[in-house]
Amino acid sequence: RAADCTLQKKDLSNRIIFDTTEATVQNVHTYMEKLLELAQSLISVTDSTTVFVLTQTTSPPIGATFTGFTRVWANEATQHRICSIEFDQEELKKKQFWLERIENMVEKTLEREFIIHENIITVPRHIPRTLTNVLTKTTQEQSSSNEKKKEAFRLEIDTVGQLQTLKYRLFDLPSSLSPNDVEVEVYSSSLNF
Repeated sequence: RAADCTLQKKDLSNRIIFDTTEATVQNVHTYMEKLLELAQSLISVTDSTTVFVLTQTTSPPIGATFTGFTRVWANEATQHRICSIEFDQEELKKKQFWLERIENMVEKTLEREFIIHENIITVPRHIPRTLTNVLTKTTQEQSSSNEKKKEAFRLEIDTVGQLQTLKYRLFDLPSSLSPNDVEVEVYSSSLNF
């Protein structure tokens, strides 16, 4: 039997829902093919589209396949909002209710991965992250100094898994190093993400 992939598109809101909650070991390849077709069809779309990929908690190996694909897709198709939502069995009964709440959250934040467990929406993170300030300007005292001081930058990411939040930020160097500190001068760098 072929997979019953549920794909809903509402043209007015540019929202696509790809439901994999009925996926099984027998039909997971069919779901992945359909999801890949969807991703490829959005490559040339310039209007920002929000895509929700729905998974179910009770099928961890299968759900992990879709969540992993969605993470990679979100990093590559930054013109769109690619989101994954993992549902508990109980919350699946109120799928539309949760979708509306999360759609509202997606409009206001950079978060793109959600888990709904025991009537609570959570964002999966191993390490809590907080937003930091953007590059700060040097003070007049620093800029008028005759001594040329090199600026220190730190590579930071505001939201883990969201490549578009990766930035170089200025930070203040300590006046002296502690015994365990090491100072490194970098002439060039690259990033493989």
